Amino acid sequence: DYAAKVFQFIDHKLESFKKIEIEQYTNENGMSGKLIKKINYSKLKLFLLSILWRASISKRDFFDQVKLGNKHEEIIRKMIFDENPKKPEDYPCFIYDMSINQPILKGTILPPRKIRKRSNTSYEFMICGIAYRFTISKFGRENIALAGVISQDNSMIIWKAPVGLGKYYLEEFKKTLY
Repeated sequence: DYAAKVFQFIDHKLESFKKIEIEQYTNENGMSGKLIKKINYSKLKLFLLSILWRASISKRDFFDQVKLGNKHEEIIRKMIFDENPKKPEDYPCFIYDMSINQPILKGTILPPRKIRKRSNTSYEFMICGIAYRFTISKFGRENIALAGVISQDNSMIIWKAPVGLGKYYLEEFKKTLY
């Protein structure tokens, strides 16, 4: 319930929620997004991890690319069960809004996909125009993977996807479906 209301507030479907603050943010490289302050780090991170974990243990074809393996499944299961989100760099979730330039994605949920770069594995979920990229390994992780993730100071950034990325993303996912 908490996470649903946070995202409804961010999406302007609620006028206010638990004194959470939203402001526009641009970093030194010109990337922009929404800086979200006063969120509950533990609740939101554990909610996001529960999506990743449930997808991994699911037997449904929709989630067939999400396979964390026993080691990571057990670590995340224990984090959720013990209500211990650990540190921001433990299974960080980089979030970006793809619907800004591709409104059709707003009502779309696409099958999660596995992304492998060098020795690092990530899983990306598209839910109603928002992409959630979970980085699994700490090794070979790109610096961008930690930029704006939910932090212990109770803030995070939802990045605005660059122009054209939403359309590219949708086309790439269509290829995996056919």
